[in-house]
Amino acid sequence: MKSAYSRIQNGLYPLSFLRRLKEIDMGSNNFTGVVPSWLGTIPELQHIFLDNNSFSGSIPTSLLHNNSKLKTIKLAYNFLNGNIPQEICNLSTLEYLYLRS
Repeated sequence: MKSAYSRIQNGLYPLSFLRRLKEIDMGSNNFTGVVPSWLGTIPELQHIFLDNNSFSGSIPTSLLHNNSKLKTIKLAYNFLNGNIPQEICNLSTLEYLYLRS
């Protein structure tokens, strides 16, 4: 799912009902609020691209608990704060993590 440069405000609509979703690319959309915790409920999700938005707060640990297939997490260029969750070390399939501010 890709929606580049669409200027959608106030976060993402919950897409957790898309059980077979493998990639979510919502970079460069000016999304605000916190990184959606419901992303951790999509069992087949492999790639998360939420870079270049206006998300704030910390990385939700729920994103990391149930996503055993995650290969890519790209959250760079947001307004995130706090520590990188320790749970990220348990993602054995993770190949690419981009958290630049």
